Amino acid sequence: MEQAAIALNQEYPHDLSRSALAEHITDLLERFQNRSLGDTIFRVGRDLYRKLDKDDRLIGAMLLAKKHGCPCDAIAEAVVAACQFKATDEFGNLFSEDQQFWAKARPAGLESILTHVCHLSRENRLEAEVMAEILALS
Repeated sequence: MEQAAIALNQEYPHDLSRSALAEHITDLLERFQNRSLGDTIFRVGRDLYRKLDKDDRLIGAMLLAKKHGCPCDAIAEAVVAACQFKATDEFGNLFSEDQQFWAKARPAGLESILTHVCHLSRENRLEAEVMAEILALS
């Protein structure tokens, strides 16, 4: 979250101050710890096809960080972890789209996930850098 916040501040310095982003991170972490909210790991992590897309949280944050020359190694680690996410609901079931991810995308390997799920291209310099950093962790 901190690496993404640095990149967001670089992209939107007049709209997103470092202190406001730090407060937002603190608030998120407190909400994640609040069991009464019922915000389960299953709900937060599911829907891998959407959450791993280059226009969403993890890959999008890495692309933004790369654009501004900010570190994103922790985000890369989160991407690798997300590609291994297989949490089930209270009934032991995977989210339906995540069933497809595990049946089709995951067996093809990380590089295939980066191109077909994350929609990254080696033809784009920033996207190629993101791919290389993630693949270096596997």
